[in-house]
Amino acid sequence: MPEAAAERLLDEVHECLVGEQRLGEHDLDQGGEQSGWLCFQVCGGSGGQAQPPSVGVPLGALLADGGLVVRQGTVCADVADFLALLKDACPNQHRAGLHSVLAQGLGQAPSAQEISDWKNAYETAHASLPSAWRTVWELSQVLAPEVLEPWRPLLETLTALAGQPAPARPEPVMRVTSWIESHGGLSAEAFAARAAEEGPAAAAGHLATAPVERTDVDASDARAGLLSDLVAQDPQLWARDADGVAAAAADDPAVLAAYFNSLHRAAREGKITDAELAAIALAAFATRPTAGHDTPGARQLERVICNLLHRAWENGLLLEDSSGAAEGTVEWLEGLVTGWTQPRTDTQQPLLAAIDQPGGAALLSLIAWGLQQTQRTGQELTDPVRAVLARLLEGKPDDQALSVIGFCLGQLVHVDAAWAEEHADQLCTLDAPWRPAATWLRHGRPHSGILARLDRTALLQTAAGPDGIPTLDKIILSFLTGSEALGPAPALLTELGAQANGPQAVSELLSRLAQAVIGCEETSPWPERAAALWRCALEAQLEPAALIGAGRFAYADRLDDAVWLELTARTVARQPEVEAPYAVAERAARHPDSADALLIAAAMLGAQVDVFHRQEIQGHAALLFAQSTAEGAAEHEQLRIALINAGAIEAAYKDPPASP
Repeated sequence: MPEAAAERLLDEVHECLVGEQRLGEHDLDQGGEQSGWLCFQVCGGSGGQAQPPSVGVPLGALLADGGLVVRQGTVCADVADFLALLKDACPNQHRAGLHSVLAQGLGQAPSAQEISDWKNAYETAHASLPSAWRTVWELSQVLAPEVLEPWRPLLETLTALAGQPAPARPEPVMRVTSWIESHGGLSAEAFAARAAEEGPAAAAGHLATAPVERTDVDASDARAGLLSDLVAQDPQLWARDADGVAAAAADDPAVLAAYFNSLHRAAREGKITDAELAAIALAAFATRPTAGHDTPGARQLERVICNLLHRAWENGLLLEDSSGAAEGTVEWLEGLVTGWTQPRTDTQQPLLAAIDQPGGAALLSLIAWGLQQTQRTGQELTDPVRAVLARLLEGKPDDQALSVIGFCLGQLVHVDAAWAEEHADQLCTLDAPWRPAATWLRHGRPHSGILARLDRTALLQTAAGPDGIPTLDKIILSFLTGSEALGPAPALLTELGAQANGPQAVSELLSRLAQAVIGCEETSPWPERAAALWRCALEAQLEPAALIGAGRFAYADRLDDAVWLELTARTVARQPEVEAPYAVAERAARHPDSADALLIAAAMLGAQVDVFHRQEIQGHAALLFAQSTAEGAAEHEQLRIALINAGAIEAAYKDPPASP
């Protein structure tokens, strides 16, 4: 039920149970009755003790045709509880009145012909029960026989159809059901117990043939979901006999996929050992669908097998030549890649689309195998991997396959620079969004050598573009690691600032540069290199907007205070509007002996911020002004004027305030 509707219903129930009128003890003592109202006193004492007030309950509003219960089409359990209370506790002298009010509220009982007509319609066309009849059915366990007598034929008919009387307490409209029912009625507890007693293979065998009671769910999906949950609950148990489980569920690829995918997730989370992972990968590979089985479950299973092989190879498993059990894996992966690739250049998100398909997962897994083999042997990429990559790079472009290559480009160049040089024209061109280098800039592992090979103009245009942050991060990391792949920093920043939206890109670079050095190791060279790059941005004479992001350095405590004060003072002299002005003012206020701090605080007082941050900045500036040791200096007077202009006149003349 929507929240607003629920609130309205609660309000109506409150009005019905509390009422617009209240009858006090005086009215009840005089036998006070009002038409349509039942007065019931809840007694709470004896003798001369004060009695709680009576509650006037408009039962007609609850039960009458068009009343609350009928309008809502159901009976609240609270209403049934209240009527049960009346039935049990109503004084005998008032029972006749109670029965009369309830009978009037329920309305006219249906005739035998009306009941028969509805029964026929229900049995032939599943006609719904009229709401007034439903009200009587759901309240039949708490209403007196005298009230229900006219309705007895209907209740007998409904009892026969339902096979049992109405429930003692009405069921709510919305029920929170046990998660067991989410698997089509299959019992998770029962199969978990069977796995613990008889082993996972036996439990999987029973699950494979277990009937799914609910008809509104796919039986295979229900079994797959249940098995996935069981593995997640106890991955060590279910990893013990992967071959046995695979054999038991061999007829349903979707169930196999769910089983192995859940084990793969457990491996990623470190919940199973490498030895178990190797056995699981081999068991999964043994279940690979044969040619011609192109069903959703089979495709899902192929993708999961590729992922498991990828995980095993990345962990250094199944790489030895003597591992005969893994024989045929490379050929199988090559076949998946060959059957998947096709000319295309218009995929919206090619990398995500690729890894969600068996062919893309196979290409990623094949590259992982080649990388591990190369690292293990110290030789170049193996021939099978070279052949597949060459065909993809030299044939008609497939943006999905090329995106996978771009994603792995940093690792490929790292292990086989000669191969990368051989294919540099295809790998490092940025003239189209489907090129591997374009994907590498967005998603790949940083590599200064690749940055150096890219066309500089195209690189900077990408960095200044709407999706340029990943490219900026790679440029930042290149400088922080001491690489000279991009040449002198002043020239690079000047060229970046000259691009369309270049000043904003430089500002973003400075902001993310500051973020990179926040919390870095105390002995790290990054703060010093970041300060050098910041200094280059100041010396490059860029537009003032390019310096906005430098305000973020206020959070970089590893950056030397003297350097920060100097560079920040130079920055705000050209661009007073910087990021995080309140943090800039706070850090400046820590240095009452610095003339640069006075200049910084004066500039921050003019920042366009909300009222809360304006007060915060004024507090820091006032504290710095009062504690400054440079009283009488030009910078001190400049801060006084800034305080006055900001409206903090008292702070410009009074003793130091408390720290903000």
